[in-house]
Amino acid sequence: MGYGWSNPTVFALTMAIILWCVDALTYTRMKRRKQPPLQRAFQLLPVYGLVAVMVWSVLQVPTTFRDFTRDVSTYSGRSDQERRWLIHGQPYLLAQRIRQGVDRPYQTELISDLDLERSPGFILYRKLAYYLYPEVALRQVDPDRPHHAIVYFHKQDAAQFIPTDYRIHQQFNPNVIFAVKDQP
Repeated sequence: MGYGWSNPTVFALTMAIILWCVDALTYTRMKRRKQPPLQRAFQLLPVYGLVAVMVWSVLQVPTTFRDFTRDVSTYSGRSDQERRWLIHGQPYLLAQRIRQGVDRPYQTELISDLDLERSPGFILYRKLAYYLYPEVALRQVDPDRPHHAIVYFHKQDAAQFIPTDYRIHQQFNPNVIFAVKDQP
């Protein structure tokens, strides 16, 4: 983050000082009109808001520019595949390898030791499901149709949990396996 403006306390104190200065500058003009302080504050509310937005925008420019230049240097000259791999990492690579090895669409069950309701398991699961679809359906599974495959994703010693009527189609490491049901 670098410049300290992402810290809410620093930002709030800076805004308070700036708004106090705006109030002090406009106070003498309003004092001549003999207005009560509350009425003066309501009249200056749009000015306060405009100043706050302008200050916030100016303070965000260095951080935004730094992030932009970092992204340009990281992603320029790379293919879409490489960019997705850099952004999404293992779920993207895993999904690409599974999709290349399947010959038909699969209704799939996901078994994992990760908590798929919270981060990071939730995010990894969503990325994997997104890049596997439509060849391998993890989320849009029809409950009336049986599962054809199982994805063991971050499952400790996954091979020992594979049912007898399934075979390992692809194994990426001991904790990540794509198993397919044997055809009768």
